[in-house]
Amino acid sequence: MIQSDYEGSELDATAQAHNYNRWILESIRPFLGAVIAEVGAGQGNFTRELLRTAPHRLIAIEPSAILVPKLRQTTAGIPNLDVHHARLADLSGSLENSVDSLVYINVLEHIADDRSELEHAYRALRPGGSLCVFVPALPSLMTGFDESIGHHRRYRRPDLLHLAESSGFEVVAARYFDLLGALAWLLAFKLLRLHMSTGNVRLYDRLAVPLARVFDRILGPPVGKSLLLIARKPEAKSPPNLP
Repeated sequence: MIQSDYEGSELDATAQAHNYNRWILESIRPFLGAVIAEVGAGQGNFTRELLRTAPHRLIAIEPSAILVPKLRQTTAGIPNLDVHHARLADLSGSLENSVDSLVYINVLEHIADDRSELEHAYRALRPGGSLCVFVPALPSLMTGFDESIGHHRRYRRPDLLHLAESSGFEVVAARYFDLLGALAWLLAFKLLRLHMSTGNVRLYDRLAVPLARVFDRILGPPVGKSLLLIARKPEAKSPPNLP
């Protein structure tokens, strides 16, 4: 589970990743419905992007007592937004079969029991609803920086596919994301052992993200810094006709 005292020290830096967050949003936007739940909303960096889609209702879920006040401050006064200081497991019963889209953006890697988490996600989604998961990729890119910000793992595509399918989901798409970012991560955090800062995030976002998008579109990358998975909860099957 995500720690209730998680500080999210990297979130101030990633708040500067405007181009990157919009790239992610554009990738998942076709799968966002009227009622969206964002798990691990942090201080609201991606919550603001989700609000661009004008959902009927956005449910922002954050377990960290440190981050929830920042999230509430960031999103104050937005009428179609509900903020919950909770884990999805605390809410999946009350949300059962009611959420159109469930979103995890750089969150699932923080959760020790990711299988149990997706089972709760399955319960919360309505039949036909979409699961959108964005996670760090490639165990070979795991660094001390990953560990310092609470990452339990980085994912391989086959492992993420198996996790989703074994939790009952039908996978719509699963692809590596940001080939250029994998090279930058390898250099910055694996070889040079740098730490994420507002400055280097802003620089990558401004100069490299436009180029990274072109690379991904042309190459359909066989690897990448991240993985994007879209899955759906199967539609309820009609009972057989009785004689």
